[in-house]
Amino acid sequence: MILTYEQLLSDVKCNGLKSISSKVKAVALGVFEPLDHVRLTMGFKSLGLKPFSAKIQNVPLSVQGEREFILTPTTLSLDDAMNTHFPGDFIYGGAFVLEDLMNHKPLDFRVFGYPTDLTDRQELRKSISVDDLHYGLLDVELRKDLHPTAYVNSGDTLKFTENGAIKNNFQSINFRTSGLLQSIIDLSNHVETVFMAGTTGTLSTLGDSLVRFSGDFLRMDTLYASGLSLKGYGVMLALGLGALIRVDGNSHVLEQIIANEDRLFKVVDGVTQKELSRIPFKQFRDSTVTIGEDVYKVGSLTSLYLAERISRRLSGQE
Repeated sequence: MILTYEQLLSDVKCNGLKSISSKVKAVALGVFEPLDHVRLTMGFKSLGLKPFSAKIQNVPLSVQGEREFILTPTTLSLDDAMNTHFPGDFIYGGAFVLEDLMNHKPLDFRVFGYPTDLTDRQELRKSISVDDLHYGLLDVELRKDLHPTAYVNSGDTLKFTENGAIKNNFQSINFRTSGLLQSIIDLSNHVETVFMAGTTGTLSTLGDSLVRFSGDFLRMDTLYASGLSLKGYGVMLALGLGALIRVDGNSHVLEQIIANEDRLFKVVDGVTQKELSRIPFKQFRDSTVTIGEDVYKVGSLTSLYLAERISRRLSGQE
């Protein structure tokens, strides 16, 4: 049988690992959470000039060639309000350009370069949509992180972090990952199928602690990609990723997957940057977390609902 991560946890709790391990063919792991180190490589048909700079919706692009550009989701719009107003609203950036492209919205595209038959610099400006792309490749690089970080805030005001805004005076604890991507990295040799934002992707190992997800951007589903505006921090892309892990009755592989519930998260004070404690991921499943005598409300940027939906799709149950 093929199980999702949540189904595996439930079966192990009810029946024990030994009784089900011989029956499990594969386990589907899915996540939907903000990611770093994402880039979209876009290819166009001939633009009629040799570009040296470009931007889309006033978000700068990296020029790779005459027809190729790279969009990074964390790149901000040049006229973003963060440039003048603290702590920064970060209303628009590369992640939202990517989302708008997936939704087939027309976007303002400006390229500065030199025509092949002239010496004077020229500007090409036109409205484009995803239909104008000759190709699009979305890459996500992930590095092994044994202990992801959850933040608390000892200060008197809100603290803005990559995990979102943390309430003051130790009122909340915020995390942004379920840790399952780390399990996929650990079990990359057992990956059978890769899910990437609604389409089939590839997973390549770049070293002992680094992997890359890659997929055809033109085939991706906007349900599994969303731009996030994190006040006081920046812009990020939340993306749906997943992998079908081949088990074939191997109880050791199942033990590695289940161990994610006990993966220790570093609890860090966002003000002092001091590590206060380490707690297992399973404690974040409740609405509150208790550390010593203190009780924190849990805040999350990861969607366990969409993660399970991805898992169900990978396992053939949806």
